[in-house]
This record gives sequence, structure tokens and C-alpha cells, in this order.
Amino acid sequence: WAAGRRAAGLAAARAAARELLAGRRGVLSAEVAVLAQQIMDLDRWYATGDDAFRHDYRELAGDYAKLLDGVRDDPPDRVRARVDALSRRGRRLAGRVPG
Repeated sequence: WAAGRRAAGLAAARAAARELLAGRRGVLSAEVAVLAQQIMDLDRWYATGDDAFRHDYRELAGDYAKLLDGVRDDPPDRVRARVDALSRRGRRLAGRVPG
């Protein structure tokens, strides 16, 4: 399950990055790729995290998927704001990694 999620996340991140690079969104493509990597890094802690961690991880991953769905149609400023917000959530979640 986790490996499938990671593979899908990588494929989606690569597709999003290709789309973003095609236009004036080159900087955003890098930010989206960093966010994808952040989520994949958190994924390895999913199985050992508490219920709150797993819930917040699922919400973050789901919101990332929604971001990718709208990346082509949304204005770059809106995409950047969403990426920034998701990255902040990812950093907060990383601070709660089970140890």
C-alpha cells in the first residue's frame, strides 16, 4: 500500500513538474517537487504514527492530490499559496514524527 502511494506520488509529482516547466511556472515546479518529497518522507512513518498523525498525514496527502488536480487551471499565485500552506503543514507534521 505505502509503496503504491509513493509510486503514485512520484508519478504525479513528475507529471506536475513537467506541466509547470512547460510554462512560466518553473519555480513552482520545484516547490511542488519538494512538497511531494516531503510527503513521501512522512509516508514511512504512517504505520507507526498515532491516530492523529495518520489523520493529518491523510489530509495532507489528499490536499496535495487536490492541488495537482487544479495546478493546470489555477493562477500561479494561487498555486504558490497552496503549495506554501501545504509545505508548512508538512513541516509541522514532520515535527510530530513518531520517535
